[in-house]
Amino acid sequence: MTARATFAAGLPADVIAFYERWNGLPKTGLLPRLSDYFDTAAPELQPNVTIVDVLSPAEMTVRLFGTGLEQASGLYPTAQSLGVLYGEEVWERAKKLVWIVVTHPVGYVCIRRVRTSAGLVVDCPAVGLPIGVDIPDRRCFITYANVSGASEELAPEENFELVQEVQFLHWIDLGAGVPAKGLT
Repeated sequence: MTARATFAAGLPADVIAFYERWNGLPKTGLLPRLSDYFDTAAPELQPNVTIVDVLSPAEMTVRLFGTGLEQASGLYPTAQSLGVLYGEEVWERAKKLVWIVVTHPVGYVCIRRVRTSAGLVVDCPAVGLPIGVDIPDRRCFITYANVSGASEELAPEENFELVQEVQFLHWIDLGAGVPAKGLT
């Protein structure tokens, strides 16, 4: 079975390509290392990548926010809480999802519904994956979001404002199985 068979039908090719790139990296246990990712990052995908240091179930700090995401949102959340990108209601769900990803480990596919500065809601398909770091007791999360389709709908002065909803689609088994319960 190919990696593409792992994903829901209709997922954009760049989201699948990002997963395939992550999956092709050398692994320590079930996870590739962030240093290996940086050594081979695909320039065409990197602008839509977010990397998050996961310090606890409640504390998650943006390590890197891709330039494509910065341009679409007008936000520069590097070194800030990941929560600045989410609406209050969805932040609790997002934290839970990221914590499951880094502690299980498992990947996921979702649609992030993003509200724009003009009040439009656009869908951004995404994949989230754990990634290893060389800092003891530190967990790290990497995600790729397809924003190209959503960005095309925006007026020139309009930006993404915040994630209003995370529509979980499915888990990606990375070798440790998937959580027995879905995301609730």
